[in-house]
Amino acid sequence: MRAYELKKLDPTQLGEDQIFAGYRTALTYGLRELAFQMLLECEKRPGKEGFDPGHFEDLIRNVLEAGEIELARNIRDHCDDNAWSDPHSIQFSFDLLENPQRYELLEQECRQSLAWNKDAGMVADESLVSLAYHFERRYPAMAVMFARAAIASYPDNALDNSLLLDLIRGLRSDLDLDLWEDPVEELFDWIEDRTRLEKKTQTENVEIKRLSEKLEDARTDLNEKRQSLSGMVQELRQSEKKLEKAQHLGAQNAQASQGHYSESHGKDETLQRLRRQVGNQQAEIGEQQKQRAELRKQLAIERR
Repeated sequence: MRAYELKKLDPTQLGEDQIFAGYRTALTYGLRELAFQMLLECEKRPGKEGFDPGHFEDLIRNVLEAGEIELARNIRDHCDDNAWSDPHSIQFSFDLLENPQRYELLEQECRQSLAWNKDAGMVADESLVSLAYHFERRYPAMAVMFARAAIASYPDNALDNSLLLDLIRGLRSDLDLDLWEDPVEELFDWIEDRTRLEKKTQTENVEIKRLSEKLEDARTDLNEKRQSLSGMVQELRQSEKKLEKAQHLGAQNAQASQGHYSESHGKDETLQRLRRQVGNQQAEIGEQQKQRAELRKQLAIERR
């Protein structure tokens, strides 16, 4: 049955099986006034199984959520206040609709808190923190709720959160609750562990960066020494070839021989000097290779 067809029905003309089905259908279409009329008719004709007054509570909650205050008042007037399973919840819903001005300022504070965006570089909003302290003396349970929300919303505010946790414990004591059993205790422990881990990671990252830079400097220095060594070896080989060629030259006379000896002797000293330089350079390269291996080892340990 469609909504416009349902509106034409007269609840008093429906059979017992039809009346409750009509109530459900009317509620589905959002025809709450008609649903109330059908429920009244159901109450008059309880049938074999009797009528469950809880249907009125279901209906009034639906009506209050829809904001239809006049219809909600009519339902409330028809039913006794003791008919509700949770009268405080019903009364609070009425108060929200009848006195919205009471909650406007609170709504603004909460919206301001929701608008805070850490990634956008905004200064941390303190609305929730302020609300926790505003409600502390008169409404301790609400203060606890706002304090919890503040800690969860701003986990990086270590000082505020520590003070809020003390506030929660004090308020729980005032409410005759266990000081240390609030659910936020586990959240606070998790935040502290996370902060500790982040600091440790930052320290490790700094050390990794330092070791990486040191390793890169060692690699650059080692490459330079290898290039220098390569040049020395090439120069040594050229000198050895020259000396070997000079030693095979025949002497034409004693004076020429003496001159040839002096020249060969000088070249031999040059070769010895070059060999010492090559040896020293090779020793330095070997030492630097050991240092690089040690740096790699340290870097691997830091990255674990």
